[in-house]
Amino acid sequence: MRIAMISEHASPLAILGGEDAGGQNTHVAELSAALAAAGHDVRVY
Repeated sequence: MRIAMISEHASPLAILGGEDAGGQNTHVAELSAALAAAGHDVRVY
């Protein structure tokens, strides 16, 4: 399945502990990675 995930505020590439990096960044990154590991084509915008 092709999945387009839109993350308005959080960048999954942000370094944790930075000014705008926290739980939402981690959630977007881990959810995207899990979906990709399950065989899906995931794009985060």
